[in-house]
Amino acid sequence: MFILFLVYWLLPNCKVKPVDVIPAAIFVGFLLEVLKYVNLIAWGWMEEKMKREYGVFRYSVTLILWSFFASMLVLAGAEWSARRARERAN
Repeated sequence: MFILFLVYWLLPNCKVKPVDVIPAAIFVGFLLEVLKYVNLIAWGWMEEKMKREYGVFRYSVTLILWSFFASMLVLAGAEWSARRARERAN
């Protein structure tokens, strides 16, 4: 959550107050933890499905798939914190 806070606070092109970033960083950090447990729960089913469809590349495909989900969560948090900062500035 701290790394997400730093990314959302220091990376944007405009000035963003740390107060605007904290809720997004906490929420996205929590959702990433939930995603980790979803992976653990669904692993048996996903491994069988990936083995049938991709064979020896099942681990590569699984890694790319979960990385996509995680990156979409991080980007959604960035958008949320930027909108919050814009609304507070107006």
